[in-house]
Amino acid sequence: ALEHSGDDAAALIAYRQLAKESPQRMEGHLGTGVLLVKKGGVSLDEGMKELRTALVINPKIYEARIALGRALVSSSRPAEAIEHLKVAADLAPNNPEPHYQLSIAYRRLGRKEEAAAESAIVTQIHENRRAAGSQTSAPRTPPPPASLAVARVIPDVPVLVLTWSRREDDLLDALRAGATGFLHKEVEP
Repeated sequence: ALEHSGDDAAALIAYRQLAKESPQRMEGHLGTGVLLVKKGGVSLDEGMKELRTALVINPKIYEARIALGRALVSSSRPAEAIEHLKVAADLAPNNPEPHYQLSIAYRRLGRKEEAAAESAIVTQIHENRRAAGSQTSAPRTPPPPASLAVARVIPDVPVLVLTWSRREDDLLDALRAGATGFLHKEVEP
């Protein structure tokens, strides 16, 4: 909730506190890593270390894989990025982002055919989405675990879950997990 409101500094404090109080849980490491990678500069290496820690705890975290892969690509380490981006693509096969990042990584490594293949996948995903039009029943998406973990550890932090899902059980799951509100992404501001 804090990072989505633009208060990255307060969110970073909350995520670091969560990582310190519950080091065996991935949510604090994930949130800290994502924010430090986003910040860049001298924080980039620390952010990548936090993302790697989150992945040791749970190797199937899409957000950690894509953030680490993107950071490695942008820091001129595309060969290291490929492993994380391939896993991210496997975890979210209909998301174009890991394929886009893979195309950049392959291009930077001079692997033009693989870069072109990933670009073609990105194009296909977008074409499939356009052909499908607006979906009336979005796939079930669980609430974001990192922000809800912060809400459990620091109850004064309000968490608003933003989702495409209109399923009542998703709403109830989010509220049970500690969210203070639930908002569908198509709601006008």
